Amino acid sequence: MRVLLVNAVSYYVKQKAAVPLGLLSLATVLKQNGHTVEVFDRAVCSGSAARRISRFKPDMVGISSLGIKSFPDGMKVSKAAKSRGIPVVWGGHIPSLIPDLVLGSGLVDYVAVGDGEPVLTALLDALAGKTSLRGIAGLAWLDNGAVTVNPPAEPRSLAEYPVIDFGFVRPQDYFVRNPPCRRMLHVYSSRGCTGRCAYCYSPAHCSGRWRPRPVGCVIAELKNLKDNFGIDGFYFVDDLFAPGAARVREVCAALAASGLDLLWSCDMRTDLCDEALLREMYAAGCRWIFFGVESGSPERQQSVGKHLDIPAIEEVLRLCRSIGIWTTASFVIGFPGEDERELKQTLAFVDKLSADVKLAALYGPMPGSEMTEQLVASGRLERPAGWRGWRDLAVIDTLGEGFSKVPSRELKVIANYFFLSIFLAKKESAGRRASRVWVKRVAAIGADIARRGGWRNILLLLLSVWEFTQIVWYALMFPGIRKKYGLRFFAKNQA
Repeated sequence: MRVLLVNAVSYYVKQKAAVPLGLLSLATVLKQNGHTVEVFDRAVCSGSAARRISRFKPDMVGISSLGIKSFPDGMKVSKAAKSRGIPVVWGGHIPSLIPDLVLGSGLVDYVAVGDGEPVLTALLDALAGKTSLRGIAGLAWLDNGAVTVNPPAEPRSLAEYPVIDFGFVRPQDYFVRNPPCRRMLHVYSSRGCTGRCAYCYSPAHCSGRWRPRPVGCVIAELKNLKDNFGIDGFYFVDDLFAPGAARVREVCAALAASGLDLLWSCDMRTDLCDEALLREMYAAGCRWIFFGVESGSPERQQSVGKHLDIPAIEEVLRLCRSIGIWTTASFVIGFPGEDERELKQTLAFVDKLSADVKLAALYGPMPGSEMTEQLVASGRLERPAGWRGWRDLAVIDTLGEGFSKVPSRELKVIANYFFLSIFLAKKESAGRRASRVWVKRVAAIGADIARRGGWRNILLLLLSVWEFTQIVWYALMFPGIRKKYGLRFFAKNQA
């Protein structure tokens, strides 16, 4: 069969579009099973969905929508396919958590819950008359107009999935400039997370299960990307790079033995790091680590299920700086019940951190999260009856509405102050001077969007300019709020 796989665009740019790794894995599996596959990433490709569908003439259209912000574009593509009588299947983290709402749109026939590779392979067999829809684990579908959700599939070992074929896209379209690297790309080494954070979708999506890929597959992909596309660095985009030191050391040893000589980045928990491990990571090429520290309140650390030790966070970030690893510390403000005292406690804690980048986001409800269910049970949140309701709830953003006791305007000023500070600061990155790294990075993103042309990319550029204007407005136009919380531009250690 002919399958068109579409990555829906979010019309939201704060960083360059990431490689649609899930779609590429799915495309690789389908190709190995004899299907003809094309990938249409609307985040980097111009042209209308209707024209692409008419040209390719697919037997099925699959749409990946990783976040709720991309739902409107995904529905537009679905409508174009349905108008031509082509069945539509959706997949991704959020569609997996609200398949009934996706199917209730009237524009989607099927939803793959969990890993898409086995579900879509079986679905194509069913549409070819080889099997029954009812026997496909992890499939949600419409049975005579009624939503039917089959029993979930047991998560497979990632060793069953092949090395990704990057030939379905142009890897150059996704290169990220991060000094000293100019051609960094996204890869993944695992799926899932062992964490039970109350604000996150992950516990509902993967039930606390973390699955590693064989390190050999990861190295094979990196070698292909370096030999054929010239990458000089990469990002591990895993939700959690590793749950323990043994896996970190396994990856580091493989990278060192490969001779690829690439710099890299990952997401880690501070409680998994010690000096010896960080030095091993540095020796293997690690130059950037993203840490989600979330809060400076010990009580909040426990209530949201993060369980990080506050003094230990400070020590790990200090160690990273001394070793030469560039760090980002992200935290969340606007948690339900958060008051001014707690917020000031978190901001004082963040001010002490030696992180190179400090990133704040406003809490927003996520489908399936424990905290969302608590808000619904307490009557503070009415559960959205459709996907548009979820779209209207800003999730982990800088411009949303919080559920805390602190006024939303104050939360927006704080979040956007930290975001704008990233652009204004001059920092050292990986041993080289990186004057306003993020300014250059965003300018490159804007130039890339403008170069692609087309009304959709022009709209994306205009929306991005409007959002950045709002960021500047909140960050600069309320000096009284900044003073209240001790926020000063160009303060020591602020990036």
